[in-house]
Amino acid sequence: MMIIHPVGIIFRALHYYHGDLVKVTFLVTVFFLQWPSFSQNVEPPRWEYIGHQGLYTRYNGKYSYAVGQGWINRIWVDPENTSFVLAGGHNSGIWKTTDGGDNWTNISENCPGLTGVKSLYVDPKNHNKIYAASIALDIYSTGLFYTHDGGQSWNRLLVKLPDSGKNLYPAVSKKEFPVKWLIHPENEKIMYLLTWTRVLMSSNAGITWQTIIDRPEYNIYWWEQGFKDMEFDPSDPSVVFVSGIEIHRISGNGSKVKDLTTHILEGFTGNGDIKKIVMGTRKAFSDRIWFNIHSVEKNRGYFTLAIYNTGSREVEYPGSWPVSPGSEHKIQCEVSPLDPGHIVLGGISAYFYDAGNTPELYIISSRNAPENWMHDDVRDLVYLADKAGREQIFVACDGSVFKAAFTEPGKPWDWTYIGDDGSNGILNGELKGFDCSDTRDDVMYAGFQDMNAAICDNGTWYNVLAG
Repeated sequence: MMIIHPVGIIFRALHYYHGDLVKVTFLVTVFFLQWPSFSQNVEPPRWEYIGHQGLYTRYNGKYSYAVGQGWINRIWVDPENTSFVLAGGHNSGIWKTTDGGDNWTNISENCPGLTGVKSLYVDPKNHNKIYAASIALDIYSTGLFYTHDGGQSWNRLLVKLPDSGKNLYPAVSKKEFPVKWLIHPENEKIMYLLTWTRVLMSSNAGITWQTIIDRPEYNIYWWEQGFKDMEFDPSDPSVVFVSGIEIHRISGNGSKVKDLTTHILEGFTGNGDIKKIVMGTRKAFSDRIWFNIHSVEKNRGYFTLAIYNTGSREVEYPGSWPVSPGSEHKIQCEVSPLDPGHIVLGGISAYFYDAGNTPELYIISSRNAPENWMHDDVRDLVYLADKAGREQIFVACDGSVFKAAFTEPGKPWDWTYIGDDGSNGILNGELKGFDCSDTRDDVMYAGFQDMNAAICDNGTWYNVLAG
């Protein structure tokens, strides 16, 4: 007797009712992905991607609002070859391009536990060594994964808590979700793991861990508190700085923790309550650390820039500026590799501070233009310079991956959407709702996370509502 999983029955019923296999793709994909096989005796269905590629169009043929493809959380760019980019999706694994975005491939398809990518680290000496920490849709975490062969094979790294010996992952408590995973650039056995409430360290490649800082009292229900960023001291990788709503300096293989919160924030020039603090570092300017301090007053957000001199311990506050609200868990801080006075801050939009020319913070991206645009919600930033010495940034956001080149002071940068040019792109649109037309076999309706409502009419996807 042939046994069919109930999902198979649903699939067949819908198939015969609608008379078209394509129509039910979105409805049942998630179930088949969760079950290795719904029958030992039934050949699994052959699936093909029918979602949109490239930019959506309107019915008048023009490009839609600046939407893009889907949410990317983290990016890494080879500083010696900016055509080589890795992109970590919100729920789609890790994507790779070696031609600047013309073609992308998913290098984590054979690692089913690695879906949402919260942290992405690549060995600077061997780019086949990739380390990723996973959070799926901000609902649960499957933990830490690494590959030493560029993604052909993956391994899970357990995080055994020193007090209980239990594995930290998988986890459903947001307090334990990973925020950042750093590996020592000269000794891969030394690694640090930042969660929303802990700082952990391992000196034996993750076999055992020790707790450096523990804040179980943090309330992170709405991401109000908690750690947010972790960086090596650019002049000494044996020293680590941690920030969130506190700022700490860790040294001595984790044995020394110095609280810098009061010292750095005593001259705070911003408005309202501090919600999150992130950092920027540069090896070329190793005597300084830049802080982007996000504060809120009466539902209005502010970015305050602070510069900490690691030698003299002096703190400079170049300025504080109002920004779009809602940036608590999206803020970024990156410094130019060529000019320490050039700083890009990320939030809802991308902002630029130029100390030498226009010492005010101004938006360098546009959300609505059909060209030279970037989707809102900056999730990650990489600041580099090309071989000609032109400054450029790469941005991971809710619309995929973008890059921008510096033009002139006070002006928007020159933006390019590289996540999906219409073929072989990052296919990571997150479907939230789907239905089929009752009267036409070739019409489907869909809604995507932070993208738009869309219609697929005779094989072409049209954008009908932004956001």
